[in-house]
Amino acid sequence: MVLHIFFGMGDCKRINQCADKGEEILVYEPYKANFENYKHLLKRNSKMKVLVEYKGEMVDYLLMVFDEKKPDEIFYETLDKYEESYPTELLEFMKCFDDATEIYQTNITTENRLDDIIKANIELNRKYILLGKPISNIQMKSDHVFIVSAGSSLDKNIKELRNASGMILSTDTAANALIKNGIIPDYIITIDAKKSPLHFKNKLTRRIPLICRPYSNSEILKMHKGKKYFLGDDIFSGGSVSTDAIHIAGIIGYRKIVFVGLDLAITNDQFYADNTLNYGKKFDLRLEVCKDCNGDTIETTTELNIYRKWIERFIRQRKYIRYIDCTEGGAFIDGTTVMKLSDFIANGTE
Repeated sequence: MVLHIFFGMGDCKRINQCADKGEEILVYEPYKANFENYKHLLKRNSKMKVLVEYKGEMVDYLLMVFDEKKPDEIFYETLDKYEESYPTELLEFMKCFDDATEIYQTNITTENRLDDIIKANIELNRKYILLGKPISNIQMKSDHVFIVSAGSSLDKNIKELRNASGMILSTDTAANALIKNGIIPDYIITIDAKKSPLHFKNKLTRRIPLICRPYSNSEILKMHKGKKYFLGDDIFSGGSVSTDAIHIAGIIGYRKIVFVGLDLAITNDQFYADNTLNYGKKFDLRLEVCKDCNGDTIETTTELNIYRKWIERFIRQRKYIRYIDCTEGGAFIDGTTVMKLSDFIANGTE
């Protein structure tokens, strides 16, 4: 299926040509006055969406349309003189369009690649799903939660978490590093259908309560002997275990969420922290540059940059939650308060 996206309505002739062919259409008109002047010319039908002067998160809206329509191809057109009349609005829309299509194509590729594995995991995990509990059963431990990811900056301050009083929610990749440093997380989260069971080689990790999805690697769920909490479809994923953890923390009820080890970049020429399965490994990935937490630039990957942008959009939609980035390295995440972990533990709970 082909989806046509139009920036502007113009005289509606080009849009109506696609409508006459029964094609899927999304029209974005940046100004309501234009829409009111030309809407009588538009041949609207059930396959056409018209968005007028939208003030929300455009990337999320486009992703919603993509997920609903599931297009095989996406064609984009700027109509008439909109490029000259609305250059700022067009530039903003094109940036959102590029981000949304990149995320959508990455998700589709992953889904297609893992489709058979996901189906097999769901079937093998059925007995665990029946005995498991929803995350609504998880109780807050204090007024804040530490989400611990496995970025290489974790090496700087991991020992500070020994003094932490809040809940520690560890990603699967970071769990071994925490345990090696004498820190037992309250929960471990694992999402990936192909996550290596070697992340759970330490027997302690198999007793710590596990947060997972129905399609998480069935080998890991089989190894795990503790309580299991399953995510429902209402927890949407930004593509990584860290983005899932960020959403979960808010659902549990936390209004103060602290990031640790969330580099989202290649810090000190490393992708991962010490005592993690992937420590020291090099990956042949497409690289980009973004701003780091000190205002300089830092190398990241296309995939990590997508996660960063997702987190920033997520934060903008939840201004009632305070996000504190205590990674002490890596990419700057807009919307967060950057702070040393030791300072937060000493003063941030006030």
